[in-house]
Amino acid sequence: MPKIAYVNSPFGDPEIHAPGCADIKKKVRRGFDLAGYAEATTQREAFYDYNADFIDDGYTEEDFWNLKFYPCAGL
Repeated sequence: MPKIAYVNSPFGDPEIHAPGCADIKKKVRRGFDLAGYAEATTQREAFYDYNADFIDDGYTEEDFWNLKFYPCAGL
């Protein structure tokens, strides 16, 4: 399975990158937060993994974060 990195943006939706993507370091220096890593084979799987706490708390998809997928993630 591909491994992805979640990068929280102070400007909007979280971003999905490959773990070794050079953009992650640049973005962290600009105030972004490396939120963690996950295994995912599809964008939908990554979406539900990232929003798992909201799902557990009974929120609906309208309340979930949208994710911005970058080509380096391979999803």
